[in-house]
Amino acid sequence: MSNEHDAAAERLPAAVRLAHEIRARRREAGLSQPQLGTVIGYTRQYVSMAERPGQNLPSFDLVKAIDNALDARSALISLRQLAKREQQALRDGSATAPEPSSRVAGRPKTLSGLAPTQIPDLVDHLREQWHLLVKTDNLFGPRFALGPVHSHLRLVQEAMRPARGQARQELVRLATQYAESAAWLHEDAGEELFAQHWSDRAMEWAHESDDRMMLSWTLFRRSQQATAAADAARTIGLAAAALREDAVLTGPMRAAITQQEAHGYALDGDEVSAQHKLDEAHQWAADDVAGEARAGHGSFCTAAYLELQRGVCWLALGRPDRAVRVFESTLPVLPPAYRRDRGLALSRFATAAARVREPEYAAHLAGEALGIARSVGSIRTEKELRTVAALLAPYRALPAVAAFRAGLDEAS
Repeated sequence: MSNEHDAAAERLPAAVRLAHEIRARRREAGLSQPQLGTVIGYTRQYVSMAERPGQNLPSFDLVKAIDNALDARSALISLRQLAKREQQALRDGSATAPEPSSRVAGRPKTLSGLAPTQIPDLVDHLREQWHLLVKTDNLFGPRFALGPVHSHLRLVQEAMRPARGQARQELVRLATQYAESAAWLHEDAGEELFAQHWSDRAMEWAHESDDRMMLSWTLFRRSQQATAAADAARTIGLAAAALREDAVLTGPMRAAITQQEAHGYALDGDEVSAQHKLDEAHQWAADDVAGEARAGHGSFCTAAYLELQRGVCWLALGRPDRAVRVFESTLPVLPPAYRRDRGLALSRFATAAARVREPEYAAHLAGEALGIARSVGSIRTEKELRTVAALLAPYRALPAVAAFRAGLDEAS
């Protein structure tokens, strides 16, 4: 196979690897998605779905047809079967399912020989690595950050098994931090099942280690998931629950959780409360321009980030005109380190522009967002761009709109 399939890819869940493998083999065969669809008797949309990892696996018959057409010699079928087992293991509560590399090349060597005096050095090292991975995510997204996060998670879990007392407590706290990051990365990659699994593990470990700060942060993440599901009451309730640990929260964490409440109020149609919460969050805004979260969780919640969320809230409130003005003034001052966030903000800016009937402007913004989304592997952003494409459907004859829609339909 090509260089696209390196060792890093093998650390991803089987469902993601299956999608990557299908795409790579199709490209090596010199086939477009429509051409492969014609060969196997399916539409291009089915091929596109098979190449986009998500919660729903492509059907066995579809994968078998692709496997035969690309002469994969059952490699794709085997990956689908593995992905199916992983999903079932997660549904059954297995903690080992999302650790793909242990299934690829055997389990990593045990750290049972690690002396208790060595654990602080391990914890310090992996906390420093966490900051680097946060920056990797901000710049390059889950495509490049997810594998190392899982690699470090396995290392921490191996060290946790023989550890007892205070040593285990420190390791569990570290595992909580990495599990929460894994949940976020899987969510951005459009892998809801894995995101839910790691959210659950983060919450479990936060309880075990009595890490009140991380317990609050996992509730914040759950509130974000409720926002994605357009559940206003749950969004507000979970954010309020996260703020109950106010005494242990940093300022940036308070800012992030408070703006999350604003999203709930916006979904509920409460403009006054939404704007008030965003204004309140500004008093705790972070000043991280490096994207490394040196101040801990919530460091992404800069003043620029808060204003971008104001634009999102105006969209939810049915005021795309105000959203456009906010995005126009805020995107230029978003720190360059937050490249993945820029892609998502551009997609929402494009939505606002489409809703105020500026199709060419919307298509331009959406095209830029698509380039970032594809490079970082943000399925979440691509989903938003499909909403933009639907809004622009009446203007499909415009060259800019046609170019964007064609790009969106191409394989990533």
